[in-house]
Amino acid sequence: IPDVKWQRPEGEPTWYDIHIDPLVAPDSGLLGVSVVFFDVSSTRVLLDKVVDSNRQLETAYEELQSTNEELETTNEELQSTVEELETTNEELQSTNEELETMNEELQSTNDELHTINDALGERTTELDGARSFSDSLINSIKLGVVVVDLEMRVAAWNRGCEDMWGLRSGEAVG
Repeated sequence: IPDVKWQRPEGEPTWYDIHIDPLVAPDSGLLGVSVVFFDVSSTRVLLDKVVDSNRQLETAYEELQSTNEELETTNEELQSTVEELETTNEELQSTNEELETMNEELQSTNDELHTINDALGERTTELDGARSFSDSLINSIKLGVVVVDLEMRVAAWNRGCEDMWGLRSGEAVG
């Protein structure tokens, strides 16, 4: 009879394997019965520990499987993120190249505008000189001089006109 538990009043239970064998004499038959108690408590404790260890091992294995699945999912997500980032990086490189080209074009346009601006500055200086010359020429004439543009607006009005008409240049020009 395997795994028979006997609870002692003051302690841990004791486990026994009980073997019952008939004692037979060859000539007279049954003499009695042999009852042997094998104390298997230490084996039982070890067996319980093995069973408990197996349970813990199965739990750890299941947790490891779950962790592996989570890691695989995370790895797939990371792979997807890496691919998205690579695509974004390629797009950014393309945009950067376009911006560099645009920057070069803008720099070229800016250089052209500087050249035009310098030429306009020179032309403005020349025109200011000519204007100053014509103003001094008109103002040096003692007679009244009026200059009108194509639309008949007064463009110049000298001191002689001011004296003759009683209007200052600022009131007549325009």
